[in-house]
Amino acid sequence: MLGAEHTNIPFTMAGLWGLIFMKKYPVKIAKASWLVLFGGVFLVGIGSAYYHFTPNNQTLIWDRLPLTIGFMGLFSALLCTYISKSLEKVVLPLTVLFGLFSVVYWARFDDLRFYFYVQAIPLICIPFIIFLFKSEDFKRIYLGIALGLYVLAKIVEFSDDMIFNFTGQLISGHTLKHLFASLAPLVLAYMLKKRYQLT
Repeated sequence: MLGAEHTNIPFTMAGLWGLIFMKKYPVKIAKASWLVLFGGVFLVGIGSAYYHFTPNNQTLIWDRLPLTIGFMGLFSALLCTYISKSLEKVVLPLTVLFGLFSVVYWARFDDLRFYFYVQAIPLICIPFIIFLFKSEDFKRIYLGIALGLYVLAKIVEFSDDMIFNFTGQLISGHTLKHLFASLAPLVLAYMLKKRYQLT
């Protein structure tokens, strides 16, 4: 059976590729936010592997912390790109702090509300941001594909048992979640590469 503990490498590779790209090409808008995104994705692979090899609430913290960092980096990057690049100095630290707070709050009070908001708010806001505001920097198709991949990842995660039984216990929905979710930052890195490699 292909378990979730074996599917964390794509996160690490996606984050590493994004970080290497950021060093190679001159990203001009929201550079710090994109670095936070890809750094978070890189750490997701490590933190998630740690959790899946030793699953408990203490190791789960190290799975969720980098995930929130990556999410908040993406949210900040899009706000700065589509609304105002001057927002980054305020938005990036505030969103990352909120993401970290959501995990600490969950660990302390066993309450997932804020952690849920960290994922739900960007997912809800991103479509409105990219369609209500115009940007010459990115094509909406790439952002749409990345968003679709993450939504698909959440769908298969919630269908974990059904997928596990349907595949004869060969693969779980959680495993597919890792595979689909790790493709989203790859699409974003490719989007940045297409935008900036010739500038």
